[in-house]
Amino acid sequence: MNAVAMGRAFLRFVPQTVSQLVSTHPSRIPTSWTNFFLSACCLSACCLLCAVLVTAGFASAAVTIGTVPLAPEELAVRVVPWSTLPGDIQQMATQADGLYFATQQGQVWRYNALGNRDAEPFLDIAAERGAVFGGNPVATSNGLRGLAFHPQYATPGTPGYGKVYTMHTERFGQPNPTHPLQNDWNRSSMVDSVLFEWSMDPLTHQLTSSRQVYRVQYPYGDHIGQQIAFNPTSHSGDADFGNIYLTFGDGGGPCSPSNSCNDYTDNNVGQSFDNVLASIVRINPLSIGGAAFTIPADNPFVGDDQRLAELFAVGFRHPQTLAFDQVTGKLFVGDISHNNVEEINLIEPGKNYGWGLYEGTYQFVAPGDSNSLQEVPLATRQVDDYTYPVAQFDHASNLGSNAVVTGAVYHGVLAQELQGFLLFSSLSHDRIYVSPQERLANDDVPADVMQLRLLDDDGLPTSLGEIVGVGTNGRANIRFGQDQSGEIYVMSKANDTIYRLQGTFAGGPYSVLGDVNIDGNVDQQDVADFLAGWLTEYPLPGETSWRNGDLDLDGKVGLRDVFVLHEALADRGQAFPFDMLGTTAPEPRLAFAWTCVLMCIIWRSGRNPSGRDVFV
Repeated sequence: MNAVAMGRAFLRFVPQTVSQLVSTHPSRIPTSWTNFFLSACCLSACCLLCAVLVTAGFASAAVTIGTVPLAPEELAVRVVPWSTLPGDIQQMATQADGLYFATQQGQVWRYNALGNRDAEPFLDIAAERGAVFGGNPVATSNGLRGLAFHPQYATPGTPGYGKVYTMHTERFGQPNPTHPLQNDWNRSSMVDSVLFEWSMDPLTHQLTSSRQVYRVQYPYGDHIGQQIAFNPTSHSGDADFGNIYLTFGDGGGPCSPSNSCNDYTDNNVGQSFDNVLASIVRINPLSIGGAAFTIPADNPFVGDDQRLAELFAVGFRHPQTLAFDQVTGKLFVGDISHNNVEEINLIEPGKNYGWGLYEGTYQFVAPGDSNSLQEVPLATRQVDDYTYPVAQFDHASNLGSNAVVTGAVYHGVLAQELQGFLLFSSLSHDRIYVSPQERLANDDVPADVMQLRLLDDDGLPTSLGEIVGVGTNGRANIRFGQDQSGEIYVMSKANDTIYRLQGTFAGGPYSVLGDVNIDGNVDQQDVADFLAGWLTEYPLPGETSWRNGDLDLDGKVGLRDVFVLHEALADRGQAFPFDMLGTTAPEPRLAFAWTCVLMCIIWRSGRNPSGRDVFV
């Protein structure tokens, strides 16, 4: 029986009992008994009042911010298959020579712009580290977790030439931990999170050496070290150039912050700044003067005896994924919630994001009790010492969508519909969410969130769950990646497939179909530019490849582009000069080209350049 029920029961029982005794035996009621019953009445009334106040003050067991609405119909994109993965994706990174995908099993694979994977892994950490690799009793958090290339990776003669960094787990107790376990921490499935530097030959992709940079011992293997990144907008000479950002969870488990699942609330690591758990760390990973790493002089806590100098931001539960805006340099981190509110945070130096005390814009009235979450008034948020999410969504209103995954701010050309939106999702569901980048500011007012409309490769409405084979509302378990052209990729652990998000406009992202030179018209100048680029391939598709005839932006000017331009010309009463394609293509391509021409003619139902049907 809860406090409210008990109070009500006492209020019913005590007056009835007193009344009955007084009416039946008025002379036999001692004064002490009367006082007792009066006290009981007061006590029961107080119980009820307190229970009501407590219930009114606490949020219900499930915070309900509201259902994330569908985006407008025009905000829809196609989810186009791009390639497949030989393992479970953790993080994608990019270089001029291709895209690199880190899998949980410990391999890094290189793909070219057309989605073709090298026969052998670019880097096999599992093989290099042998028996110590992995070692996490929590299987879902085992293995390779993060991947990043030094910004000088491809620049000969620089300190960062050929340097690649990974975050992965290793068997607990390896030598020389940067941060060992603290004596007062509870311990369960212990594991090491370690940042490694791999020295590669960028031309031959041969590994020449490796070394440990930063090792953190974890008391529990769930919320550990995860994704890593360099600031892509920082250049040589900038204060942030060459600094790597590391994400570290609070060492808790799925039911944290309960002590029963080893989250160490007694120590509240989210608000303890003498360790790196529950934080974003920023260091220079290069070995300078024999040191394993150095700490940037402008880190926010340098010189503070109460806080570790490598801490950049604090107060996180499980900041598993991160993404830099390629244009603004803003760093977004998704912090996976306890039971109620998923967070997207804009990371700024020295900020405290509140975990252990707050979840989203809600405060734990009772420490660690999800049933006690109470919304923090805006006026309080604007003056207190904590930084609140720039976007958030709850579990209860969104079919249990939880475990947020940060995506990226779109800056590509394939899906102009997404321009300027931050994409994110959740591990447990199949929805992709968007928020406008210009609204994502640390102003204590979370931005609006919308559910992105998704189409299949043919442009038909669908769900991500249907695409990856888990059904609508199923666990798609995705990660996001972004190439140097700003295009966004979606990788699913459900089917180990890589998809690229593309616009709904057939043939390309620009407003005029077939407009090769992007002058607003489709004419013979577009034909001339197309013929000049015929059969050319491009490592990274984008505006350059489009201006040379790559109208489907797949990285090569081929037969599908012929069809796109043919359609555009036919709509304007013009003909495509098929005879000018020449015979430079190999025999099979040439044969297929003429087959394509015939199909185009049939597809256009016999339309001639004048637009009239020639079949009767």
